[in-house]
Amino acid sequence: CKFLFAQAPLNPIVNSILNNSAILQWERGSCLQLDYILAYKKSTQANWDSVIVTNTNTTQIHNLSNLNSSTTYNWKVKCDSIWVNGTNFTTSSIFNFNYNVNNASCTGSND
Repeated sequence: CKFLFAQAPLNPIVNSILNNSAILQWERGSCLQLDYILAYKKSTQANWDSVIVTNTNTTQIHNLSNLNSSTTYNWKVKCDSIWVNGTNFTTSSIFNFNYNVNNASCTGSND
């Protein structure tokens, strides 16, 4: 008698977060040679987007890019039939304070 068990990745974590991307990581778990499906969505939306991530037989690291700033995302990953949820993450905001003031002067009291 042979038992077949569904394969699943382990320990999904958010490694780092920027304003428009996040580096997601998980361990291979029981995913022997199967590639992964990484699904993600804005937390306010119902539909998931997904990408296929090639199984490298090591700790998987995937840079999820083209995200919106200041937005909370949900994500999950699978290699067979079992989804494993990662922790939600929120991208940072975009604030660039690039300024250069030359030869400034103030006159009067309404500056």
